[in-house]
Amino acid sequence: YIKDAENFLEQGKDEVAILSIGYADGLVDSLRMAKGLEPKM
Repeated sequence: YIKDAENFLEQGKDEVAILSIGYADGLVDSLRMAKGLEPKM
C-alpha cells in the first residue's frame, strides 16, 4: 500500500495517495493491537 500511495502521488492523485497510506497505517495498527505490541518511539 505504501508503494501504491507513492505511485498515486506521482500521478497527481493526492487524495487516493492519502487514503492508501492511511489504510496501510491502519493495517499496521491493527496487527500491533492484535499482537499486543507497543510502537517503538
